[in-house]
Amino acid sequence: VLFFSFANHAIYEIISDMLQNDPIIQKLYDPVLPIAIFSYSIIGIIEGIIRFFDDEFTFWELILDSFKSIWRKIYCKRIGVVFLKEESEDELKLENLKLKRQEAYDEDKWKFDQNIERISKGIYGENQVAFELKNSGEDMYVLHDILLTYKEQPSPAQIDYLVVTRKHVYVIEVKNWSGNIEVDKKGNFNHIVIDKNRLIQTGSEYSPITQNQRHLEAVIGLAKEGMKRKLRKKILGKPYYNAFKSLVVFSNARSYLDIDNAPAETKEQILKIDQLISYIRRNNFGIGRYWSNNEMYEIAKFYLDRNQTNRLDYFKKDDNENKQKDVDKVNFESAI
Repeated sequence: VLFFSFANHAIYEIISDMLQNDPIIQKLYDPVLPIAIFSYSIIGIIEGIIRFFDDEFTFWELILDSFKSIWRKIYCKRIGVVFLKEESEDELKLENLKLKRQEAYDEDKWKFDQNIERISKGIYGENQVAFELKNSGEDMYVLHDILLTYKEQPSPAQIDYLVVTRKHVYVIEVKNWSGNIEVDKKGNFNHIVIDKNRLIQTGSEYSPITQNQRHLEAVIGLAKEGMKRKLRKKILGKPYYNAFKSLVVFSNARSYLDIDNAPAETKEQILKIDQLISYIRRNNFGIGRYWSNNEMYEIAKFYLDRNQTNRLDYFKKDDNENKQKDVDKVNFESAI
C-alpha cells in the first residue's frame, strides 16, 4: 500500500512538472488532475490490498469481472441447467434384456446377467453425472444419450452427455469403472481389479479418450456441414475455435485414477466426477465473448434434431451379430 501511494505521488509530481511550461494545458488540467491522481491513489491502495491476499489477481480484473457480471445479468439472463433430453435409451435396452432373459434357457441366462450388470452400472454412473450437472448452478443446456450419424464415420457416435455452456460445448463420455485405473506414458489404460477372493485381475482397456475423440469429430463435423452460417461462425470462428472439448468422466468415486505418467493432452481430458463442475466453472471464467441464451439453445437444438430417435434397428443389429457369432461357434464345434 505504501509503495503504491508513493508511486502515485511521484507520478503526480512528474505530470505537474511537465505542465508547468504550458499554461494553457495547465489551466485545462488543473481541476481534473488532482481528482484523477487521487482516484488513481485509491485504486493503488485497493490494488495493494488485493495483491496482499492474492498476488495473481489485479484491480483491473476485479473491475472487468464486475462489468462482466453486470453484462451477463442484462444480456444473459440466468437460465440454470436445462435438460433438453434427459431420458436414456439404455433404460429401454435394459428392460428389453430383462424380458429376453426370462425367455432364455437357464444355461444362457448368465450372458444376459453380464449385459444387465454392465448396462446397469453405466446407467448408475450417468445418473451421478446428471446429479452433478443439475446442482452446478451454471447456465447450460444438456443432452443425455444422443446418437449422431456422421458421413465420415462408419458407425454412429453414441454420446453420453453433450453440454452447451456460455463458452464451450462439452462432449462427455462417462465410465463407471471399479478398481484402479492407470494411464501410462503412451496413453494406454490399464485396469486393475481386486475381486472378492482378493485376486488381482489386470487388463488393458480400449482407450475412452480415443473413443470420445471420434464422438468429438462427429459433433464438429456435423456443425461444419449442417449448421447455419451465422451460428457456425459463432462456435467455430475466433475466439471460439477451441470451443469444443472432449471429457472422459470417471463416475466411481471409490476407484483410484493414476494419470501421473499420462501424456499432457490425455490428462486434460480426464476427470473424476467431483472435478467436473469446478472444471466447467473454471473454463467459463475469464474475459471473452459469451453465447447468449438463444445461441446456447440453438446449438443444443441443432444436435437434438439430429439425434437418432429410433434405435431399435441398432439393437436388432447387435442381436443379429450376437446370433451370427453363436451360429459360427456351433458350426466350428460341429466341425471339430
